[in-house]
Amino acid sequence: MTRLEGIQNTALATDKLVRMFQDGEIQLPEIQRKYVWPREKVRALLDSMYKGYPSGSILLWQTDRHVDTRPAAVAADAPGTARSVGEPYLLLDGQQRLTSLAAILRGAPIRSSVGGSIKTTQISIYFNMDHPASVTHPDTGDDEIGSDGEGAVTDHRIFRLEGRAVAADPRWIPVDKLFRDGPVPALNGTGIDPGDPNYQKYLTRLVHLQEVASYQYPVQILDKTVSYDEVTDIFVRLNSQGTKLRKADLALAQVTSRWKGAMDMFTAAADECRRRRFSLDEGFLIRCLISVSTGQSKLENVGRMRLSEIQAGLPETERGLAFAIDLLKHDAGIETSDVLPSPFLLVPLACLAAKHHYSFSAEARGKALRWAYAALVWGRYSGSTETMLDEDLASIRDSEEPLDEMIGRIRKKSGRLEVTEADLEGKTRRSSLFSIMYVLARKAGAKDWDSGLTLTVDSDRDFRLMHGQIFPRSSVVSALGGQRTPQGAKKLFADISNTVFLSRDKAGLYGRAPADYLPEIVEKMGEEALAAQSIPTDPSLWSAGNYEEFLAARRAALVAGINRLLAPPAPPPEAGCLETIAGGESDTVEFKSSMLHDYKLGRRNTARIDDIVREIVAFMNANGGTVYVGVSDDGGILGIDPDYKLTGRPPSWQGWTEVLANAVKGLGPSAAKNVSYEPVVIDGKTIAKITVLKGSLPAYVDPHGKGAFVVRQGPAAVSLNTKDANEYIRGRFPGGR
Repeated sequence: MTRLEGIQNTALATDKLVRMFQDGEIQLPEIQRKYVWPREKVRALLDSMYKGYPSGSILLWQTDRHVDTRPAAVAADAPGTARSVGEPYLLLDGQQRLTSLAAILRGAPIRSSVGGSIKTTQISIYFNMDHPASVTHPDTGDDEIGSDGEGAVTDHRIFRLEGRAVAADPRWIPVDKLFRDGPVPALNGTGIDPGDPNYQKYLTRLVHLQEVASYQYPVQILDKTVSYDEVTDIFVRLNSQGTKLRKADLALAQVTSRWKGAMDMFTAAADECRRRRFSLDEGFLIRCLISVSTGQSKLENVGRMRLSEIQAGLPETERGLAFAIDLLKHDAGIETSDVLPSPFLLVPLACLAAKHHYSFSAEARGKALRWAYAALVWGRYSGSTETMLDEDLASIRDSEEPLDEMIGRIRKKSGRLEVTEADLEGKTRRSSLFSIMYVLARKAGAKDWDSGLTLTVDSDRDFRLMHGQIFPRSSVVSALGGQRTPQGAKKLFADISNTVFLSRDKAGLYGRAPADYLPEIVEKMGEEALAAQSIPTDPSLWSAGNYEEFLAARRAALVAGINRLLAPPAPPPEAGCLETIAGGESDTVEFKSSMLHDYKLGRRNTARIDDIVREIVAFMNANGGTVYVGVSDDGGILGIDPDYKLTGRPPSWQGWTEVLANAVKGLGPSAAKNVSYEPVVIDGKTIAKITVLKGSLPAYVDPHGKGAFVVRQGPAAVSLNTKDANEYIRGRFPGGR
């Protein structure tokens, strides 16, 4: 048995290690994952070092060979030292700690790549100079980051993350200020003068905290005799006891050790997902690649995959994830991964996309959405994730109807697919039902109550903070005071059915009773603003005295909406459409070959959109009708695929409808609401079925200038002159304009 030689044991001061790391004298090899520690863990590291607890060791590799590296999250802006240009130390273990210590000791911002741009985050930690003398018992709780209740407190007696309360208290001092200015200036800057009886105690504690910078960190250095393969093996072994996420990073390390430059490719793919507001990291991508390539999710499989198989799997994985994200964003109403309790829901969708050659029929799309909603409601991947994922991947790999099996598996485990009012009772926003409630509101076209704009998760907001309580706590507690215990009243206040989604947390509510502000919302936006979020429109339910009746009515509305999402998709309308198309154009049916693609000119022609809008106006002014796009004058099925690449958007049904919807908006809101769109697949080609309702007011092709007035007469749209138009309007629209 041979023993690895070339290991040197030493110790270096913390501030020296941080300086070397920031200046580039210590660099990150490509096999290292990104910085991932949450702020709470940074605080815990500082707490351990202040108490003198062991906090791990640092493993470096001293090499003169070329090794691909990646930038540190806290690298200095200035050029590296001479050593960094020549023979840097490569950091094999301790990246998370050194990055965190740089943020603590030097106030360095954490830099990360998001969607191709650099985002910086400052970690600000405060030290309690007046902490109890005994500091041996562990912390008990997390810093408040959007808790369920109001006024939540923590038991962190020594270090706290930045907040209004600690920032306003002179006994709590910013840690980075101490390390920047020194103990005496930092203490004097609080306004506590030397005459204060606690001054000397506070100064002693600040000096003790400053000693963290000179803490001698154990360091092991592998010398030049150690090979890259040995280094990779050591890295994997060091991290082999980590979590499932860490295992994914280890699998990624195995890939990058065999495929030079692979980390940059995985990072670019992850950045593209993040640009589209789906926060997936490189570790997740490697699991997805394994799943797409092998039909199994086990990370151990990467060691058995040929390099050529891995290299071929990455573009397939990127394409599958792009398809899955499109489906969730545009069809499911899930515009960001923040809404998903688990990103693993994306893996089967990406594998299904690859199996179907990145094209879903209307039937497959409907089943995929139903499965996604069921997985969301019933927490499909909240338990034994890998086991459940492999069950679903086996169905995708082996079954002719995988989605039927996958939906049936959720039904079997949950006992049913549909939800009941009892499922919502007593649930808080920590429930998975919180996410499906948001999806339901999005699908119903909910608007933010303050701005009136479509409800959406802002890129700089935490999804779980985007809510307010419809009834404020004070009114609930007051109304239930004689019927419930304080704990019971608090539980009812936190009920998920007392939650409304807003683009900004609690915007527009401000603790007011719903009887005071809901009438204002209705006056401003109409009852549909409430109905879109399944809120009862009966004013008698808006009083605190009827709070429990309000909750019951809201639950009933939510259950009905959620079960509509979980219902089997309606039978595809191909047969009915074929029969209608076979009957030819008429006073209620019009065919258009395309919306953008001009078959005669062989190029884009926006006049095609104008023709469709004109037909829509003509139907509204008559008795309504249907426009089929992607159908030739003689009823031939052409499909709208040639239009997809001309929309200026990702080639999809969603992009196509966005272009048409923008044109229809020009008709004005009263006219646009009479138009709906539906894709229909016939003989493998997608056509658009545009349904136009009979208008209650006259519509104009140019509503602002009241341009041409057109009406459907027989199989054509006919323009009427001013005299004829006025007579027609008087007869068709009594009281019309």
